[in-house]
Parts: sequence; C-alpha cells; structure tokens
Amino acid sequence: MNGKEDTINFIHIHQFTLILRFSYAIHFYLFIFLDNLVTTNDGHLNISVIHEDISFKAFTSASATAKMGTVTKNYQSGMVQGWNKFCFLGGIVNVRAKLPGKYNIGGLWPALWLMGNLARATYVGSSNNMWPWSYDTCNRKLQRSQIVSACNIVNHYQLKSRKGRGAPEIDILEVMGGSENMAAAGLKTTTNKPYLSSSLQVSPGISQNRPITGTPPTEGSWYKEGIEYGPNTTLNIFFYGEELVVSPTQKALTYVADAISGNTNIGPEHFEEFHDYTVDWQPGQDGYIKWYIDGVMIHSINASTLNMTGSIIPEEPMYLLMNVAMSSTWGFVSPPPPGCGPNGVPCFDCGKPACLCACSPNLCDNFPAHMLIDSVRVYQNLNAPEHIVGCSPPSKPTATYIQGHQSLYMNNPPMPGETMPLKPVVTGGGVCKSDSDCGTFTHDDKQPEEERVQMDVTTAKNKAHKHHSGVSRGQCTNGACVCNHGWTGPNCKASAGYDDIIWNDNDDDINLSQPVGFDVTPGLFATFVAFIVGIGGAAYWKYSLDKVHRGDFRLPWMGRFDLDMWS
Repeated sequence: MNGKEDTINFIHIHQFTLILRFSYAIHFYLFIFLDNLVTTNDGHLNISVIHEDISFKAFTSASATAKMGTVTKNYQSGMVQGWNKFCFLGGIVNVRAKLPGKYNIGGLWPALWLMGNLARATYVGSSNNMWPWSYDTCNRKLQRSQIVSACNIVNHYQLKSRKGRGAPEIDILEVMGGSENMAAAGLKTTTNKPYLSSSLQVSPGISQNRPITGTPPTEGSWYKEGIEYGPNTTLNIFFYGEELVVSPTQKALTYVADAISGNTNIGPEHFEEFHDYTVDWQPGQDGYIKWYIDGVMIHSINASTLNMTGSIIPEEPMYLLMNVAMSSTWGFVSPPPPGCGPNGVPCFDCGKPACLCACSPNLCDNFPAHMLIDSVRVYQNLNAPEHIVGCSPPSKPTATYIQGHQSLYMNNPPMPGETMPLKPVVTGGGVCKSDSDCGTFTHDDKQPEEERVQMDVTTAKNKAHKHHSGVSRGQCTNGACVCNHGWTGPNCKASAGYDDIIWNDNDDDINLSQPVGFDVTPGLFATFVAFIVGIGGAAYWKYSLDKVHRGDFRLPWMGRFDLDMWS
C-alpha cells in the first residue's frame, strides 16, 4: 500500500482518505467509522471492528426535520476511500485480502467497492439524485430525478450540455457470514452462507413488475441478456435494488436503483487466508464488467444486459472504497421476532441478553475482527484511450461541480475545523521527541519487521544520497518532524507519491465567488431588451397555438448559476 516497489508505483497511502468519524443516524446502521481502527500491521492494511459502545452528537434520524441529539452505537469500525484523490475510468482492479471474523458467524458486512467521483460515499447530500445513475439518454419522465440529465441544455460547472452523468457503483465484493442452508430454509436458491455478492448498482431501474425479494424473477421481469455465472454462483435473489425517496413532497425526485448481482458460495479459507478479488471493467458501447476470485470468473455482465432500462456500463471516473460495516438488515435476525428487546423494542447489542433474539448466534465471538488488505493494484491498457486515470479528466470533469457544491461533500453541520471537503496533504510538522517519531530507525532501533531494509535515501538537509542501514524518513527538529525527500505526512510516514497525469492544473484558480463582468453600453442594453421582447412574443405566440408548454425541467439548484451563493 505504500507504493514503494522496485519498478513501479501503484497506489500511495496519501491517495486514500480515512473516514475520521462517521455514522449513519438511521437506526438499522449499528456502527460508527473511526480513523483509529484503520492501521498498518505486518505489511498489511488492517480495518478492525470492535464491540464497544460510543455516544456522540448527530441527527437522530434521516428525516428532513430531524434534530441534533445523542446517538449511541454498539460497534465501531473503519473505512478507507479514495474519493477525489485516486480515480480511474476502466481497467482491472485486484485486491488481495483476508475477510474479517469467523466464516460461520453472521453480522459483519465487509465490502470492497467502486463509486463514481460525483458522489462522496457516506455523505448523503452528495449522492441524492446522483447515485447510482449511469444514463445518457434524455427521458423527460426521469429528468428531475437525475440531477445531471442528458435533457439539460445547460448543466453548469463545466459539465457538458445534454450529457447524462452520475455516480454508479461496482461492488467487487460484499460478504455475508453465517452457516445457514438457504434451500433447507425454503428459498429457491443454491446460495448458502457464507457467500459473496458481486454487483453493479445502477439507475434508472425497473420501475414496474419488479421481482419480489427472496424469490426468483418471473420471465421478462429482470436482467438476463449477456449475464454469465461462474462456479458456485447464482442470481442474487436477496437484493434487487430499492426505490429512493429523496423528498416525500417532491415525487418527481423519486427514482429506482437496481442491483444486478450474483452470489458466490465461499468457505472458511476466505476468512483464514489471503485471496485475490478482481474486477475487470471495460466502459463503452461494447463494454462489460467481469468479477473473479483467484483468477476464476464468477460473474459477468455486458452492455446488452442493460438494454432493459437504457442505462450504460459505467463511464465515470471511480474511486475505491474498503470498509467493514454492520447493519440490522445484514446477518442479523430481520425482522426481529415480536416482543424482542426491552419492552418489545428491538436492540442489537450482542453483549445484552435481551438483545440476543435479534443477533446472529455467537455474534460476540467475532470481536475483535480484522479485514486485512495485502495489496491493491489497478491495471489499465495503455493502448485503450477509454482507460483514464484521474478524478476530473476533460471528458468527465467533476472538480468544478464539487467545488461549487462543497457543503454536499462535507459533514452537516461541519466538524470543528472543517472548512473544505478534503484537507491538503501535510508534509512534516508533526509533534516528535526523537527521529523515530518521524519514521527514522537506525540499524539497532526496534522497528517494524517490514521496515528493516536497506534503502538509498535523500535527506532534507543534504541532497546527496546516503546508504542507510535501516529506514530514514525524517528528523525531529525542535520538536517537529522535518521530512526527507520522498516522504510526506505530519510524521513523514507516507510515501510522497504523485499522479503521473494531472488534469486539473488550474483547479486552485477556480473562484466561484468572483462574478465575471463586462461593461454594458446603452446600445448593447437596448439590443438586449429588444431581443428579450422578441423572443418572449414568439414564445407566447407558439404557446397560444399549441396550448402546450414545453421546456426543460430543472432541479431548484440547477436552474440558475448564482455566483454569490459560494462566497
């Protein structure tokens, strides 16, 4: 993960963001993400899950009228994501990982996934009417529910006219632990627990005659063309997607997201050993998505699969996410039996006897649990122009839109000191007492095994190369770390990697608070008034003939470009 290899730099630590503190207030999410639960140990990225109560201030529900209050969660975990740091369009993603917990105990929800950069995962304001759209056709009935629609003549923020955009999702894996035999329980499937789900989540979805959760779809009611299932894989009948109600009072904003998904039976070895989980994503008219475990294809779809709705194989710059979540709808007893919990109110704390009726058997035996990531690699074809690296390439810009809607990509209300969605990478300045606090170890120092290597280093004070027996990343000077060349972070512990291709050289110059003006002469003003009157008269005449008002729908915030909003 540190990007230091002999021949090539893959992905650098600073291209990912730790979610510092996040929790869905919605009652069925049982956890909070904390940055201290993401560490590196023995050469692996370690996302830990613990059973420990934590209380904090947050909105007490997902309602628009929700108020701030005290929320308590029983479990804590971690997330790492590359939003707006490391994105790519097309290619092969390979993650070598060991799944968390015990294979035969349900309740943990490990996930490795990709999402379009126009939405920041866990920041719901950014994903409303953006996730998981992958649709580039003008459909007036769907226009208001897709914020960046192909019907929009003007999309603003450097988004192209009449070009549909969104934030689709590709799930490399979502894992359900447990030991239940689904067929024995009466379900028409060959899937048994534990299993792995591989999915494309996409909008628009099928809005009529949808399959019923837990039952196979009727002929013609679900995606079938171009889908292949590999060994031990079958259609996921447990989740077909969902209807997303953004505003109860604005039905035009409601839309359907589909999950085109397969379930693969896995075993104890996936929780006890490292395995390769791979997705091959090819965008375009002849595009496809293929999923693999240890090089064996388990599931695939192609562009023809999506003909039912007109959606397309994702053509958005997407970023990688790695996390372990917990939900009362994933591996718990759902719904809990009547009367379960104190006074009949369901609870999900495996440490309280009154809550065990809603928990997976032996759930507490799963903690602490650890999802270990050995490597993450992304490969692209240099001869394929559709394969792009970057979060805001010219063909699919995102930077100006994000800057113009920063509040959607931040906490609401903002956390103390939070003035922008992402803080810049800091080089040095961390508090220290010795060089070891700044990542420097001599030959005799006690240090992590993976750091006991001989390296050529360039110090900040002396640009000449020195052969160092150990590792040297920075020095402690006057109580603050000063990083050597090639290392970054407050305590100089991350490789100072960089993107080979930078699309947005002038992003820092974008200033949405400064209107662009010009001088209006009397003649120009008179011409403008005459033009408006003429257009207005012609429009009224046409309207009176047709008795039909035709025009572009607009979401409230897409109909005008108010520069003063962002000052």
